[in-house]
Amino acid sequence: MVNRANPPQLRLVFLAMIVALIMAACGGQPTTQLPTADARALFTYISQSSPYKQWGTWPKDQWNDFTTLLKSGAPHGGVVRIYVNDIALAAAKDFKGQLPEGSIIVKENYTGNDPAQPGSLDALTVMYKVKGYDPEHNDWFWAKVKPDGQVDAEGKVGMCYGCHAQPGNKDYVLRYGFGSEPAVISAAVEPQQMP
Repeated sequence: MVNRANPPQLRLVFLAMIVALIMAACGGQPTTQLPTADARALFTYISQSSPYKQWGTWPKDQWNDFTTLLKSGAPHGGVVRIYVNDIALAAAKDFKGQLPEGSIIVKENYTGNDPAQPGSLDALTVMYKVKGYDPEHNDWFWAKVKPDGQVDAEGKVGMCYGCHAQPGNKDYVLRYGFGSEPAVISAAVEPQQMP
């Protein structure tokens, strides 16, 4: 007796095989479209579509071990943890002066003042490089979002780019120096509080 499979079932099996091959060719992770320059869309992206806690961080250097909680200061809170998406991390290995479009840096801001006792997560401050968004400030989109997604600040936030433009910055990045001493080591600079 010959077993004849249902043609629609064969099509589904064939389609599943093609999807599996494409995912294997892409490193096993489906490609997720980057969000628009909007804090809510960005929060959805970093919390659901591409969870930032699964990202890497800047390579450890002689000034900071980014795999741990770090001492910080206002406006980010006394303790922070930094995550960096694959686009920014790949560019950091061969830094050319600016991070590429699609780079995202997430800084968890904690309420405590000691990395050994960080307190609770108070906010996420995010830098997101969006081509053409703000050429005067290297196209960075800035956001401060509460852990529940409530937006405190977003867009071309003067306090953010004003502080991050301080001497020694590398494309508005302060804590990581791309092989040289970073502009800020212990976050001793305390600009005015963010809204």
